[in-house]
Amino acid sequence: MDAITAKHRIADHLLHASGFETGRKYLGMSRITECPARLYRECLNGRAHELNEASARRCYRGYLFERDAQQRLAAAGIYLPGSGKEVRADFDERFRGHTDGETTEKDLLEIKSVTNVMFERIQRTRRAMDSHIAQVQLYLRFGGYAHGLIVYIDTETFRHYVADVWPNKGEQDRWIAKAAEVLAAIDSGTPPKCICGRCFGFAEAVQAPAVQQAVEA
Repeated sequence: MDAITAKHRIADHLLHASGFETGRKYLGMSRITECPARLYRECLNGRAHELNEASARRCYRGYLFERDAQQRLAAAGIYLPGSGKEVRADFDERFRGHTDGETTEKDLLEIKSVTNVMFERIQRTRRAMDSHIAQVQLYLRFGGYAHGLIVYIDTETFRHYVADVWPNKGEQDRWIAKAAEVLAAIDSGTPPKCICGRCFGFAEAVQAPAVQQAVEA
């Protein structure tokens, strides 16, 4: 076997073993900060169009770090093995998510592997990523948790940073309202407008104002 053949086989295996969900046709809590036009498309059509070598590598790497972290955190008496579960919104079961698990004290536990640049930013600002905070806020709300932890892992240096997340009803309500709007758009068959400026090539995409693009970026 030559190097080119081996390379192609590795890439093909990653495409099939990455764990990337191509057929998911529900509104995911972990992606609620995304553009509503994109959420609308994904809920109706899935994400098969996003699967490629790069996305497969990112997904595989994420699950690789997650599995390793779960084992280590369990050995450290932090993580409760097998405690991950599906969380569904009480107002519409199409809005759902899947937790990484719970601590031994029944806190919500989420594990995130990030690049060195992102890790440095999180550590410097002492603040979790906005998309992760939104996800955890929704898990707290619909999972019945009083407190959550996000464990960040630097994929380059293997450093760890742990962030507390406490329930914030105002923020939860904000994302719930967005989810309700997207689901209502699906029910009415009326695609929401793109606000990210990156949905070109789809019928529902429109040019977003430059200022709004900067805010959402």
